[in-house]
Amino acid sequence: MDTKKTLITSIVAGLLVIVLFTVIYTEPEPEAESFDEVFLNQLDEVEEINILSGSGAEGSQEVQVEDSEVISQILDDFSDLEIRRTDSRVDASSYIISFDNYIIEMSEEAVMFFTEDGVAAYEIVSESNHLDTIENDLEWEEVDVEDIEEEEE
Repeated sequence: MDTKKTLITSIVAGLLVIVLFTVIYTEPEPEAESFDEVFLNQLDEVEEINILSGSGAEGSQEVQVEDSEVISQILDDFSDLEIRRTDSRVDASSYIISFDNYIIEMSEEAVMFFTEDGVAAYEIVSESNHLDTIENDLEWEEVDVEDIEEEEE
């Protein structure tokens, strides 16, 4: 009887130690940050935005935005975003957007920043219409896949 009681006590104590270590050594989820803090505050005055939809494959579209009011509206759409850094792979390939010397990929669910320091992936954690102006107010042009192939050669 004492052997059974000792075995049960040992198992319970072992499980408690495992749970305790799991709680202590689990990294907390990163805090959500605003898109402004992470990216927009780094921008000087943006004079031009280039956007590619569809990553250059058949059926891709592109647009070049130079109108300061439209640029302001796009940046304003982005400013409401709350994002959380992730080490996981994210699919942000809906749009490739370049601002002067910065490039980002953005979708409904994620955004990736390409900088001199490397690539940073973020999940979008807020509900917003951050692609509203891009999807509804711009005049897109079809990308000629043959032109892209020639540029790569």
